[in-house]
Amino acid sequence: MSYFFPSIIGNPKEFKDVIPAPMYTVSSGEHAIQILIRSQAFTKGSKIALPAFVCGSVARAIFAEGHTPIYLDLKDDGRFVTDYNFQILNNEKPVAVILVHLYGVLHDNNKAIENYCIANNIYLIQDLAQSFGLNEDLMNPIFPKVYSFGPGKSATAAGGAMIRWANKEQSLFNLKNPGLIANIKAKLFLKSRIYGQEKSFMDVFLQKLIDKYFSHDTNITQMSAYQKKAATYVISRQKSVLEERLKRWKKIDEVILAHTYLKSAMPNNFCLGFKYVIFAHQHAKSFERYLKKHHIPYYCLGSDIINEINANLPNFKVSATSFIEISCEAVIPMQEIERITALLKAFKP
Repeated sequence: MSYFFPSIIGNPKEFKDVIPAPMYTVSSGEHAIQILIRSQAFTKGSKIALPAFVCGSVARAIFAEGHTPIYLDLKDDGRFVTDYNFQILNNEKPVAVILVHLYGVLHDNNKAIENYCIANNIYLIQDLAQSFGLNEDLMNPIFPKVYSFGPGKSATAAGGAMIRWANKEQSLFNLKNPGLIANIKAKLFLKSRIYGQEKSFMDVFLQKLIDKYFSHDTNITQMSAYQKKAATYVISRQKSVLEERLKRWKKIDEVILAHTYLKSAMPNNFCLGFKYVIFAHQHAKSFERYLKKHHIPYYCLGSDIINEINANLPNFKVSATSFIEISCEAVIPMQEIERITALLKAFKP
């Protein structure tokens, strides 16, 4: 499958007038979580709780710091929401919890989870990698927040991540600037995410070299100046693009709410509208074939992680591969959204 994660950036030339805002930047969201875990100096092998239904980079950050992930199951209501079960947390006694706010939606038990962690002296990381633009006033400022500017996020830019933390230790963020290759990678990444823009022959050549020799960089650095400008530009556009995103989101929502075979996986509370998640349940395989046949870009996070999770998680095992993401990004032409909604309406297994 090939899912398009379009950025709201229209033209890289617009960066020249953007002044980067003060931020603690890191080379990736995975590295940001590593830094925050490392800052607590936990005993090696400590337990850290996280959702099973989340990007694999979160677990990789835990493993990289020498700790043990405790996977939490999905709720059983056909949504993508993780059950931060306090009984399980009491039994496992993790030193830290990673609270993930997926798809631009604040977790509906955010406050209760925060209070639980405070009462039990558990370190909490607010993972808002997908959700820049959520109201931070709804979150306790004592907990660090991680934002990402990679693919499939509410603020897709040129990659990298940002940490916002009231109790920050300045020494944590004295990171080196990235080298030339990292900057080239960031520019090529952004070009692939700008709607309607194609890579040049030289871009393709450089991409092949990078994929072959520099595909994975384990160095934790700051974001490059280029990445900071791109991220700041996207951040500055969040409020202005929300209306356009929600127009597209609502068109899909109207179809899915009235559908016989498909169900909305979206919680009822506020969302940022940059993607719509459909719960296809027992029709997931035929639905994916239908999307491919009609050239509708989509993504299924569950397909990437289902075989990585070796734990007794009944809801995750049953539902993970049934959540199908459709982009509602503001740069997608409305006529394309109308084509997609007409095809969604016509789907029959």
